[in-house]
Amino acid sequence: MYRMVKVSPDDFHYQRLLWRKSPAEPIDDYEMRVLMFGLKPAPWLATRTTYELAQREKTSYPNASKIIQEDLYVDELISGGSTPEKVVELRQQVQDMMQSGGFTLRNWVSTNETVSIPRCMILQDFEALELHGFSDASEAAYGAVVNLKSTRARESLIRLITAKTRVAPLSPPQSIPKLELCGALLLANLMEMSLIPNSQWRHVPSEENPADCFSRGIYPTELVNHPLWWAGPKWLSKSILPIQPEIPITTLEERKIHFTTYQDGLNLVDRHSSYQQLLRITAWVIRFVRNLRTPAIDRKLTPLTVVELREAEVILVKRIQRRAKPDEIWSDCGSNFLGANRELRDLSQFLYSKVTQEAVTNQLASEGIR
Repeated sequence: MYRMVKVSPDDFHYQRLLWRKSPAEPIDDYEMRVLMFGLKPAPWLATRTTYELAQREKTSYPNASKIIQEDLYVDELISGGSTPEKVVELRQQVQDMMQSGGFTLRNWVSTNETVSIPRCMILQDFEALELHGFSDASEAAYGAVVNLKSTRARESLIRLITAKTRVAPLSPPQSIPKLELCGALLLANLMEMSLIPNSQWRHVPSEENPADCFSRGIYPTELVNHPLWWAGPKWLSKSILPIQPEIPITTLEERKIHFTTYQDGLNLVDRHSSYQQLLRITAWVIRFVRNLRTPAIDRKLTPLTVVELREAEVILVKRIQRRAKPDEIWSDCGSNFLGANRELRDLSQFLYSKVTQEAVTNQLASEGIR
């Protein structure tokens, strides 16, 4: 398509190429006179050219002009008509119009399969109208189908009104019950802009549920003559629906709960590969916190000192030591011991008891140490 779009002679020098057939030959300089692949404005220029052609030929080819402006995407044309005869005529118009501008359309694809949807939605002189909706869900998708049922005496007519599907979320993956609720919500929105009471919801087996078609997947060719999709389950045409146990209406008690979350601070060690950078950042954070607690006139604004860097290093070492605690015994800031509470408590009481202190004092005095 790009090669059929000519470039203005004033722009030839913007499309220059260096080329030679073999390394022994001198390099030749060429200028492209048609639109090149790879240029940033190339897609827009090609589309704009076809649009201009459609505008110029609007009088001669009105239908083809409209299709080129609305149904053409780059070099792909997807359109159609209500009858095969109109499609053939439209194809010829499009081909002639595009050929007048130097564009040759190829690789035409068509199909003769026809999907006919009955236009009559209700019976004449109907006595009652009912809306029946179906929803279903799977790990791949969920959706809803709405059928309209009109009755007259002992005669009934069921027609498909609308259907809608949604692809199931991939991240995070949802459970089947939650997807079923999504399908139910979609169905409620399709039928009316309000939630349906739970007493009107019933379970429908998979083999009788039209919504099961898209939740499990079905080819369009199979859907054309699928009676369950177009007319719903067979029992829907009857005056009495299958009896199912009533769903009790329950109201759950609302309870307030309180929860807290704990985060072990910002782990700067895992965020930096340079020790000096980590040390300075830690020192700056410590100073920032202290400056917040200090009056503005007394805040430190000078470069970091050696004392601050050493203090930051001590804090980092303590933090790493807490993370790398031994499996059996470790201390949380010296306030409590985990892994050997009873043994360490007895040892602490022994060391700090009055008897032990007197014994240590007497021993040091006997050695001449005060």
